Amino acid sequence: MRVSLVQLCSGRDIDANLETCRRLGEAALERGTDWILYPENAPFLGRDDEKTQVAEPLEGPMVEHFRTIAEGGDVWVTLGSFPERIEGSDKSYNTQVLIAPDGSTAAVYRKIHLFDVDVEGGRQ
Repeated sequence: MRVSLVQLCSGRDIDANLETCRRLGEAALERGTDWILYPENAPFLGRDDEKTQVAEPLEGPMVEHFRTIAEGGDVWVTLGSFPERIEGSDKSYNTQVLIAPDGSTAAVYRKIHLFDVDVEGGRQ
């Protein structure tokens, strides 16, 4: 099995991030990969309050973009995380998704134990 680990510097521009993910995924497919792993926050990296504003359901366009990559390349895809909307909440999950080669969801992990810490003397 050939595995490709994608590295990118995501920011707040979701469309630009997704285009970079597509381009890097295509490069991995050209090398004969069987599984593409994207990093945490690949589609969006911003402040927590911004994540809640762009959060989407599991069936939203962000995850659909990665489903298309999986189906088009007949490969496994791991989306390290994306901001998933929590219905009825002003918070979002930091959700990891494993997508099978047919585009179906093979596994989902919602990171619910995110930490908040008070540091003596405040932030450094």
